[in-house]
Amino acid sequence: MLVNFEGYSKRKAAIEVGINPRTACDYYNRYIADEKGQTMGKKIETRGRKPTLKQVHTNHLVDYVEKNPAAILENIKDDLCAAFEGLTIGKTALHNHLKEKCGLTLKKLEKQPEGYWI
Repeated sequence: MLVNFEGYSKRKAAIEVGINPRTACDYYNRYIADEKGQTMGKKIETRGRKPTLKQVHTNHLVDYVEKNPAAILENIKDDLCAAFEGLTIGKTALHNHLKEKCGLTLKKLEKQPEGYWI
């Protein structure tokens, strides 16, 4: 880092390297935070709601989908809520969990016109 080793200001070091001074300031602050035991690239503080579904729920979901490959989201949600008393979760949150944590995707059901199968 030019700021630490060469004695440059953050702005001068940013111009020398060819990046935005504000970006250089952010990188410098992350570098300082890294020296305090935090890893660079990792969020310093977590925000938002804690996840509702844990690893045990994920394992149950994967097993259920393996046994019922044609299951729809509503059936998966009903089975999950029946297996774990007191658990409530929306379809969107369940779908996001299946995509992000389980690596599963579901095909979207489409309504067909009335005479489609005739």
